[in-house]
Amino acid sequence: MIIYSYSEVTVDGFGKHNKTLTAGDYFGEVSLLLQVPRSANVTATDRVRCARLDTVRFERVFAPAMDVLKERIAQYQGIHF
Repeated sequence: MIIYSYSEVTVDGFGKHNKTLTAGDYFGEVSLLLQVPRSANVTATDRVRCARLDTVRFERVFAPAMDVLKERIAQYQGIHF
């Protein structure tokens, strides 16, 4: 999972542009939650600063919010549990 601090990035997946993320947003949670290969490409539109969480740290930090994260990704087009 990547959390970034400023600028914008675009997320393209499932064959189309899905979203533009802004400062404080995150991406990569689908792969970590479902333990599958990444489902989208993320492209910076300007300089960005990122922090990376591996699976162990992701689970430790976000354990209390796992159900909420799963509900959010269930809303993404093409994602099914």
